[in-house]
Amino acid sequence: MRRQHFQGLFFLVSAIIFFAIPGCSTTKSVIEAISPKAVAEKILPAKSGLKKRVMILPLVDDAHLGSGRAAETTASLLKLLRESRYLLVYQAPESVPLPKGGKHIKLSILTNPELIKRAKDLDINAIISGTINPIEITSKKTAFWTWPFRKAIKSYEVSVIIFVVGIQDGTIYMINSESVEMTFRENKLKDQDQAKIIDRVLKKAIPRILKRQSKAVTRGLAREPWAGRILSIENSSIMINAGSEVGVKPGQEFTVFDQGETIPCKDGNSLKILGKRLGKIKVTSIMERHSLAVPVGEGKFSEGQVVRDR
Repeated sequence: MRRQHFQGLFFLVSAIIFFAIPGCSTTKSVIEAISPKAVAEKILPAKSGLKKRVMILPLVDDAHLGSGRAAETTASLLKLLRESRYLLVYQAPESVPLPKGGKHIKLSILTNPELIKRAKDLDINAIISGTINPIEITSKKTAFWTWPFRKAIKSYEVSVIIFVVGIQDGTIYMINSESVEMTFRENKLKDQDQAKIIDRVLKKAIPRILKRQSKAVTRGLAREPWAGRILSIENSSIMINAGSEVGVKPGQEFTVFDQGETIPCKDGNSLKILGKRLGKIKVTSIMERHSLAVPVGEGKFSEGQVVRDR
């Protein structure tokens, strides 16, 4: 009796799984944190109190969705990011040469002098870029434990990878990959147009992917220190590129770092990394986009040096 009961239960579960196959989907997230304190922050995530100014570049269309759909995808991500209370989001100027897709996209941002200059002119903290990867289509069978109901299925996997690159200190903050896989019984797709199937998959997958990407980017940037720069120094008054717009408070202290070394890249360009700690400054007067500060203790400060809120 027990054996018959077990077999009956097995076939019931298998049947449920079998009939649930059409249009079912799975999701996957892969986050690669690049910051030096990434491991510690996963345990005790420290959030910066200041908003980050971020610039979003058009997503690279490696999936060949077409310029219209790719632009809509970028616009949707932009809208989601603008809902965050941690970010001030800007679109990239159309005249700036954009990086190509693939993992090298992060270096092509940091080695693009015109893009970096535009970002710094807008006091941008980080650039957000990404790639809509080619849709992966595979044919396979359902899992062995669905026997005797194993059927041929077709899988469609849509994925988007996002890169977040710090501008002031040249840090690669994070690389985040999100994907959605949808599967269908092949006999159900027999007479359907492939383009229409892909369109159906994209309409369901892209919004889910972008929602998770926006949350991951917001969380990642919230953990990072706010980074800006010294704009000018007159007598003992130091002007920095942060004000009430990003949430600077009276008496707030910032740590000042040297600009650091320059590292040559294979393409002939160079990167600047964060230098040594020079001292602290304290805010005395706040404007919308700028603040005035004075040194706290000793420190040799000059225009262009990096300031961070921790």
